Amino acid sequence: MRHFELIPEDNAMALLVHTLGFHQPNYANGIGDTLNKIEKHFKNKFAIGVVDDDWRKPNLFLQYERLLIAENSLELRQKPNSRHFLIVVYPAIEDWILENASLCEMSNTGFEDRESIMRVTKDEVEIIRNSKFRQFMHKLHQADAPGFVTMGKWIADLYQKHF
Repeated sequence: MRHFELIPEDNAMALLVHTLGFHQPNYANGIGDTLNKIEKHFKNKFAIGVVDDDWRKPNLFLQYERLLIAENSLELRQKPNSRHFLIVVYPAIEDWILENASLCEMSNTGFEDRESIMRVTKDEVEIIRNSKFRQFMHKLHQADAPGFVTMGKWIADLYQKHF
């Protein structure tokens, strides 16, 4: 099933939602592009943006109100009077992945520090080609990393409620 209404802000977020079982999402290039796609292409429709907590936020981000904060560094936001949602990973996807790996007591993965993860997540080609990183993400999902479980549940619940 294509999840066109799901709009991750970059390839790292796209890999994350794919790992959670939401295949073929829409794609964006940054938080601003994610928000603009939601506004332009999903005006009166359901959409979920998946972004991290960038220090520079577009004005449009400020229109989304916080609905939930999870203990595992996730936040669910909604634009009032719409079916537009944001799942915010904070502070950044690399730190969030490390936090989840730590909670699952994963070690010797080759991705024990922020820099090793950033080498993959910040390279649009590497994130697609690096099978070791994809396996690492799948292991986190299979280990029921708390952030992965929460995000997967939120996305599934939103789809169920709005379709």
